[in-house]
Amino acid sequence: MKKRGLCIALCLCLLTGALPALAQDGGALRVLNDGWFVSEDYLAQYPDRSLELIPAEYLDNGIDTNLRELIFTTDWDVARITTDELTLRELDEAGLLMDLTELFGEEKLYPAVRGAVTVDGRMMGVPTMGWYMGARYRMQWLDGDPYGLGEKLGLTEADEPHTYAELYALAQKYFALDAETRRGILFFDGMLNGQAGVLLLSSFIQQYAGEFADAEGNVDYDTDAFRDGVRQIEELTALLGDNLKPLYNEGSTTLYMLVSDAANHPLGNETLFSVGTERKVPMRLEVWVMNAQTGKADEAADYIRAAMARSAPEFAPALYEEYDYVALLRASLDRDIEAQKEQNEAQSVIDELIRLRDAGEADGRYYSREQLERYRTEVAPYLIFPSCGYVDGWTPANSYMKGKLDMDGLIAELNNR
Repeated sequence: MKKRGLCIALCLCLLTGALPALAQDGGALRVLNDGWFVSEDYLAQYPDRSLELIPAEYLDNGIDTNLRELIFTTDWDVARITTDELTLRELDEAGLLMDLTELFGEEKLYPAVRGAVTVDGRMMGVPTMGWYMGARYRMQWLDGDPYGLGEKLGLTEADEPHTYAELYALAQKYFALDAETRRGILFFDGMLNGQAGVLLLSSFIQQYAGEFADAEGNVDYDTDAFRDGVRQIEELTALLGDNLKPLYNEGSTTLYMLVSDAANHPLGNETLFSVGTERKVPMRLEVWVMNAQTGKADEAADYIRAAMARSAPEFAPALYEEYDYVALLRASLDRDIEAQKEQNEAQSVIDELIRLRDAGEADGRYYSREQLERYRTEVAPYLIFPSCGYVDGWTPANSYMKGKLDMDGLIAELNNR
């Protein structure tokens, strides 16, 4: 097969129909676990080709799927997996994967990302998306600080916590302020509904699992690191509980220093936490792979390119060291413009998007250069890709905080999963 080095700018050409069609054999390309809109993009690019989509189905818990069963038992040409559920090594050892080094090996991925899709020096998958797996919070005084919390509370970037011990120290600093300074500002959004401890412990469990999972995805919770972390969260929960009643300004909205519903998209302004002594950022990758036995390698490669183009505007800066920032923003706006047209949005809205695109004034619309630089220096060097799967931290955390489990019971429940 012909070698094809794909830079992100070339990948984006799929959005405008610039890539040439390749010769194909008869029959449909079999796609296992298709991604959002990829099949539509692919068929728009290659209208004379056909697809057979093989969906993965969610199991009774609404979280896990039957993808593992399908990938080993069905006939497929190209498939989408996630690194927390299936490892490329196990699929390669089963003889399922085609070596993609010649096709996609020139991609300038971050070293950690490249390592996650490489088996014994061979590139066995192509990453298209990534999602944080562990603890993350949005610090309102850092996220643009629209309400001036930093100035009012005397907080700076130096106060940003990255461990639960540092979060406890921040809470102590906050509650040491006089009541009038804190008026209308609650420390944590989980305090009002009485779920602060459960939210904190649930996120901690997920972060711990991501950091401490072994190569097979197994996690041992019976460690000093886990016990110490749970105790820190208990101390923090007690501190928050002792200061539960906020001071309100009549007719005003309560503000929060710390918000728990932080997005898991890697290019946001969320603050990431670590449990162990080394900084680690657990992430799950969406990866496209090709079947070693496919007779449609060229078509499958084109399908992967369509997936890359679809996800590039949102995720390329999280995966690649080199990318065309302006081209990504323009592609994002092109997509927004088409979506607004399909939704019959007011022409004035569409015209404004077109103006921003043509004038090159969209810098920071989706992610700023500052966000990308922060990701490059503070996140990318610490990425890890555990294979522990989804970890339900909420159920055991809720039982523990309600006194239904003690420390040993919590550890036993987690270890017995």
